Amino acid sequence: MEVDEFDAMRELSVDAFGGSGRIGHLLDALHKSWAWDADLSFVADRGGEIVGHVLYTHAMLDAPHRLDDVLVLSPIGVRPGLQGLGIGGEMITATLWLL
Repeated sequence: MEVDEFDAMRELSVDAFGGSGRIGHLLDALHKSWAWDADLSFVADRGGEIVGHVLYTHAMLDAPHRLDDVLVLSPIGVRPGLQGLGIGGEMITATLWLL
């Protein structure tokens, strides 16, 4: 995701989750945290408009003998009206190959 796409991605995600401000607050908190990596935020566009977003963030897994850096997949958002068409699933499949 490009640096200047964050606001558009955030707006799309809020819309995708029914206008709930909670998802916007979550994205703001992640964006400001150590867990954020811009290279792990992916958008899909159609005609220059962002229609989908997939985010992976870092987390620490407390394994038996060490802490391991893992990726968390969340959130995934698709513009209302385009949900249910497989865009989110396609984005997950495509981005897993990039990790």
